[in-house]
Amino acid sequence: MSRAQIPQDVMDKIVGMLSSSISVTFMWSIIPAVLALASVLFMGKAFMKDLIGHPVKAEVKAEPNATEVPGH
Repeated sequence: MSRAQIPQDVMDKIVGMLSSSISVTFMWSIIPAVLALASVLFMGKAFMKDLIGHPVKAEVKAEPNATEVPGH
C-alpha cells in the first residue's frame, strides 16, 4: 500500500502519533543528561585512587618518533 492510498485522516493520526513519540523520547533523554551534568559538577577536582588507595596520576604518553621502533 502506498502513501497515496492511505486516507488523509489516518495519515494525520499516524504523523501525529509519530511526532508525539519522538518528542516524548527526547524529553526522557533529558533526565540522564541532567544527571550526568550534575555528577560532573559534584566531582570537582577529586582525584581517582587505585585499589590500594594511592592517588592515580594521569599519564600523558607522547606519540613515538618515526625513528623509534616500538618495543625497544
